[in-house]
Amino acid sequence: MPITQSIPTQSFPFEAPAVKRRLAPLRAVLAALLVAMTLTAAAPAGAEAATSYDINVKTCDVYLAGTDANVQIRLEGESGTSNWLLLDKAGNDFKRSALDSFSFTINTVGKIKSVVIKRDSAGIAPDWCLDYLTMFYGSSYVQIHWHNWVPRGANGTRMYPLT
Repeated sequence: MPITQSIPTQSFPFEAPAVKRRLAPLRAVLAALLVAMTLTAAAPAGAEAATSYDINVKTCDVYLAGTDANVQIRLEGESGTSNWLLLDKAGNDFKRSALDSFSFTINTVGKIKSVVIKRDSAGIAPDWCLDYLTMFYGSSYVQIHWHNWVPRGANGTRMYPLT
């Protein structure tokens, strides 16, 4: 709960201007620390830390490889599984031979064990040929070569990283 009291401006007993000038930087640092300590809430015990996942998806360079479908991904790791993440950005995603990049900050799932990817039947051309997927998270890197069509389905297709 944040503290709503303000820090008094005349809290030092010293009135000499030279002493005040010398203590001003220390006072500013202490005030900043106090504000940071009261406004920063610690994560509850047992809460997962957030991690940034940068995902790059390359569409195959074959006839009709691109898709208008909605593509989602789920990350499965040593310490948990993410929710379904919609791979979508402004503009036209997943065109033939295109490399699309997406970033998500989610609860840590630990070391990636597998990736599940799925698509729906939306759009004029819902079929999609995925060439490969790369992912950077923390200090880790995952690479998955697929070079195949991703079938439509609610359960998705599970892919395993190269080790």
